[in-house]
Amino acid sequence: MQYGRTRKDNNYTYRRLKNSPSWHFCRNCSRWPTSKYEQSSKPTGDLCRECRSKSQRGECIPIHDRRRRERRSGKRETPDRRHR
Repeated sequence: MQYGRTRKDNNYTYRRLKNSPSWHFCRNCSRWPTSKYEQSSKPTGDLCRECRSKSQRGECIPIHDRRRRERRSGKRETPDRRHR
């Protein structure tokens, strides 16, 4: 099944292990890649079943693409410097 097109407009960051067919978009997925991965904001191919299930249940913790938010809002996000 190809689900990449159903979520590509949601500003998610997707990861997959190099040479893997499945893309992940929930960082709380048990298979979330932390090394040797490729990243995309517009994946092609299959999305992870666990990520889809977590998303449908409202349990997904995504990593949103900060750069895309900045372009849309016209502002750059900066860290709060009050607490040093």
